[in-house]
Amino acid sequence: MNNLKAVFVNWTKPFFHKEDAEGYNKIKMSDLKSDVYDIIDYELLIQKVAVLRAKKHIGKTILYTDTIGYEFYDKKNMLGLWDEVEVDTLNQFNLDNSNVIAGRFWTTGKSIVIGKQSEPFVFLDNDFIVRDELPKWIFDYDLVHTHWEIQRGDFFVSDRQIEQIGGVEDFAQNMLMPNTSFLYINNSDLCKDYLKKHLDIIGRKYDTIPEWLWLLADQGIMGYSARKLNLKVESLENTIYVSYPEIDTSKVGCGPFWVKNPNHIEHTTLNYEHVWFSKYRFKTDLEYKKIRMFELQKEYENLISNKFGKLKLL
Repeated sequence: MNNLKAVFVNWTKPFFHKEDAEGYNKIKMSDLKSDVYDIIDYELLIQKVAVLRAKKHIGKTILYTDTIGYEFYDKKNMLGLWDEVEVDTLNQFNLDNSNVIAGRFWTTGKSIVIGKQSEPFVFLDNDFIVRDELPKWIFDYDLVHTHWEIQRGDFFVSDRQIEQIGGVEDFAQNMLMPNTSFLYINNSDLCKDYLKKHLDIIGRKYDTIPEWLWLLADQGIMGYSARKLNLKVESLENTIYVSYPEIDTSKVGCGPFWVKNPNHIEHTTLNYEHVWFSKYRFKTDLEYKKIRMFELQKEYENLISNKFGKLKLL
């Protein structure tokens, strides 16, 4: 599709509230100063490769960020990575929603941008690297996402928990959750309904904000909106991610990492890497980090020299 755009988002506000972060999101920022915005080295390199790959394989690339993000990328000589950089959307959101708990709802910038898009478009997390053309079957759907997820443990959300926070529109307790690291969306009603649900959740006051509520406000409500609108939906993967898998696979009844999706229609696969699954290793295994950063740097340099030699990038 010649008019297809690839959307990236960097909302910087959560960085300045990283004392509220949890999990890997907290770990990755632990070595960075809190008063000056920064991105850890391997995250930045992954992002460079992801953007240039999207430019090569998808189409026009757009970065939505805020003024702090714009100035950061300008200092890094990276603004030329994207075909367009837009700051008004997130700057205005920051002005109108100063009370949002950014350290907990740290992907809210992503949700705001998705909710304000016109179709069709592809949204990509900054660590989602597409390494081939998008299969044509994708364009037959209203929504295509990375894979479905089965929530367990601390991420399972019951009707009772939802009632305690005052309800969530169209909540379905046992519904699978769509992973939103990759999204192809070709339905404006989905964007509008998703944004409405997200703003409702983040605009309330909470005594505590558990991880399941952040994830619900990012991914869960996308599924609720798609079901409400009875959309045509598919995933890239034919397997379903299971949260809290068991590591020791030799035990009887071991809880698996992935299970077969019986409802998946077999399609041509997309060649991609979602680096999220190995980021913890980047942080904790220095030898692995060295090897992967060398590989990614080579990939980045090849993309620059072979296709984008006129870009003045570091």
